[in-house]
Amino acid sequence: MLGGLSGPLSMGRNDSAFGPHGRSHVDGVEVLSTALHQVGTAEDLERALAALLDDFRRAVASALGLQLTTQASGERVALVHFWPGVTPAQVRTSLEVPLPRAGPGAAVVFYAAVPGALVDLAADLAFALGLGLDRLRLDRHTPDSTASGIRGLAELSLLERAIGVLIEQGSDPESAERELAGRGVARGTTGVEQARVLLGQLNRRGSGPGGSAP
Repeated sequence: MLGGLSGPLSMGRNDSAFGPHGRSHVDGVEVLSTALHQVGTAEDLERALAALLDDFRRAVASALGLQLTTQASGERVALVHFWPGVTPAQVRTSLEVPLPRAGPGAAVVFYAAVPGALVDLAADLAFALGLGLDRLRLDRHTPDSTASGIRGLAELSLLERAIGVLIEQGSDPESAERELAGRGVARGTTGVEQARVLLGQLNRRGSGPGGSAP
C-alpha cells in the first residue's frame, strides 16, 4: 500500500489485488483529464483511458468501469467506459474520488461488481491525493446506463469553435469564454447556445471564421 499504509484496510480484504497503485491511478486520471480537455486528441485520449483501465483492472479484480467528469471551457464533460456486456444491475459498489487539481466539480467514479471491493482503493487514493477519507464517497452512485462514450463532447467542440472565432477577432481565450457565457446569461440561454448562434450566423453569411461577430 502507498506510503506504508497498514492495518485493516491493507490486509487483502475484498477482492483488491493491488499494491502501490494509488499514485499510478492519480497519474492516470490526471493524464486522462488533460487529454479530455484537448478537443481533437482522440488518440491521446484513447491511450490514456486504456492505461487507466488496465491499472484499475489490475487493482480490483471485479472492476466494471469508470466515469471521469470534468469541466472544459465551462462545460461539463463526462467520459464513461464500461467493459462490454456490463449492465447497471451488475454494479454493486462505487467509489467517487474528487479531483481538486482538475478543476471545480471534477471527479472520477469507479464501479465494481463485489461489495466492498473498492475500500482499499479508496484508502490508497485518499493518501495519494492528500485527501481525508471522508472526501471520497463509497456506494453513492448507480449508473443509469453502462453505454461507453463521451457525454458533452459535441457541446464542448461547439463552444471551442466559437471561442476560436472570437479569438481571431481579437479576444483572448478567457475573454472569449466570458463573452459567450455573458451572452447566454443576458439572453436567458447558455454559452453553448450562444456559440451555436454565432457559428450559425457566420455560416449563413458565408464569411468563415474571419467573419464579424453579431
